[in-house]
Amino acid sequence: MKMFLVAFVIICGLTGCVQDGAKKIPLPEIKTHNIHETASIEKVAVSVRKIGTPSSYEIWKAKEGYMFLIFQVSIANHLNTSLLVMPRHFNLVSSTGKIYGVFQTTEYSGLLHKTKIRARGTAEGILLFEVPRSETYKELIFAPIKNEPLIISLK
Repeated sequence: MKMFLVAFVIICGLTGCVQDGAKKIPLPEIKTHNIHETASIEKVAVSVRKIGTPSSYEIWKAKEGYMFLIFQVSIANHLNTSLLVMPRHFNLVSSTGKIYGVFQTTEYSGLLHKTKIRARGTAEGILLFEVPRSETYKELIFAPIKNEPLIISLK
């Protein structure tokens, strides 16, 4: 892989992969999935369902001017090895491009926490995001593996 990257850089330098002072680097196309459909990447399948936008959830109350966005997620590991899934693998993107992480809680029943999914196993849980009421939210991103993320459209 390193040899490929080195060769790519050398070829670009020799052939002039530069136009108007900016380098043209081909980016892989990342497919966007819809909420309520099962999305897959590298033998990991995720299904997301939006539950609601309350100002409180169980024992937590959102800060002034904020709300919770709540999602039910189901993750299926079709790999032959276990998969570690953590809340930090999920991020919420606003329509202005701001990125929000999962609301941090202690181990509380029902919420998705650090979970080791056995080979060919599944896990389910709730994701809780504390976000400003003034923004709209367009995507939920799941990135458990080093390669490309799963992007789930909230529209």
